[in-house]
Amino acid sequence: MSKAGSLSLRSKTNMAFSLALAALATIVFFSIRESRSLADKDRWVSQTRDVLELSQQVIVNLAEAAAARTNYVRSSDEAQFADFNRASESLIENYAALRRLIQNPDQLSRLAKMESILRDRLSLLKEGMESHRLNKNDQQEQDSVNTKSSILMAEFLDLLHEFDRVEQNVIQHGSSEAEASGQRATRINVILSVFVLSFLILTLWFLSRELSRREKAELSAAEQKNLLQSILNSCSDSVTVVNSSGTIILRNPTSLRDIGGARIDRLDKDYPRLVGLYKGDSDTLYKTEELPLSRALRGESATGLEMFIRPPDGAEPKWMLAAGGPLLNEGGKG
Repeated sequence: MSKAGSLSLRSKTNMAFSLALAALATIVFFSIRESRSLADKDRWVSQTRDVLELSQQVIVNLAEAAAARTNYVRSSDEAQFADFNRASESLIENYAALRRLIQNPDQLSRLAKMESILRDRLSLLKEGMESHRLNKNDQQEQDSVNTKSSILMAEFLDLLHEFDRVEQNVIQHGSSEAEASGQRATRINVILSVFVLSFLILTLWFLSRELSRREKAELSAAEQKNLLQSILNSCSDSVTVVNSSGTIILRNPTSLRDIGGARIDRLDKDYPRLVGLYKGDSDTLYKTEELPLSRALRGESATGLEMFIRPPDGAEPKWMLAAGGPLLNEGGKG
């Protein structure tokens, strides 16, 4: 299992930005959820306002029906029957629309009681009009209608006031909840936004520090490589250095002269032939895996290996003793 300190810069960067994206996704999630919640509450509050408007319209329709009956008793104008019928029909339609908007069982129960009273009062008003049509001197009958109508209207208004009070509480509660929900969403978004901003600032600071450290390390490595190359250039012996993948990373001028200036950059199976490395009989090519460089890559050391160099470019052949071994860092790794 890798330790955090061994993570690459790319892995650290990806992890940091993944956390930042997760925080941003959380902000989006809460924003969408709160928006939906506010939309639901707004619809509920709007519907409740529609209910209150319809309840007031029912009162208006009921007053219009009562006014038509009063006008008829005073004037005996038959046109008042049409006004009464229009008001009654509008009242019934508005009441039906009101009932369709209600889902609360207690409110539905109040509406049922109110509807019974409404229908009784409309019937009573219509009976008063019919009575007056038959007998213009029916003051006693009209007084009785007025008394009964007032009683029914008082009962109806008591129920309507209670009905409206419940709906008003719904609006107040919904508005309070919407306000609290909005404030909660704002707090969450502010907290997460501050977290994301702080996190990104820290991430950028860390990346800047990491890149600066790497830049210094690369500069130091370049200086060390230049210093090493200067040392190698002053060395009379042939020196060649390869990395773990077999790529030649350092060599001095003596090494190039010994192989006739051949610019071979990789220690592969053709390396002995391209450079002209032969065994002691001066005819048998070395195999790549037999060379000191290859043995050094395997962690082995070789000294005093006799080698005959016959450069392919026709340069003067020469004998030499080759040696090689692994270069280990402070951690003991090549």
